[in-house]
Amino acid sequence: MIITAVILEDEPIARRRLERLLSEQGKEEVQVLATFGSVQALVDWSSSENQPDVYFLDISVSDGNAFQLFDLIDIHGQVVFTTAHQDHALEAFQVGALDYLLKPIRPAELERALHRVKERMKGKEGDAADRYPSRFMIRFANRLYQLETSELAY
Repeated sequence: MIITAVILEDEPIARRRLERLLSEQGKEEVQVLATFGSVQALVDWSSSENQPDVYFLDISVSDGNAFQLFDLIDIHGQVVFTTAHQDHALEAFQVGALDYLLKPIRPAELERALHRVKERMKGKEGDAADRYPSRFMIRFANRLYQLETSELAY
């Protein structure tokens, strides 16, 4: 199954790194349709014919933020936020984000996000382990921390 993707990232180094990480997943797995450095460029590209399976969105870009996209276009694919800011995690999940990856993106986290994209594309419920969160965002001392389920005591 090929996953088509679009990247919104205004930092060229971060954009190239994400493209490289996606290409390491295998060409038969992920095909990057286009990359954009601004919200407006992505809006201009979007149409009913241009509907990727997943959007990788940096939150803060040169001409605004990725949350503006939800007011400007119909996003039919899954959304994975890729950002250096943990401040917007709650807002990201409120708009239906599939995942929230903090930069620098670790290959294992990206692989897990792509696995979730595939599962949603298949329409499978999966086994019981896939139906429950594998990690949680915990607020402590005015910061958000990402904890794996295996790290929780109760």
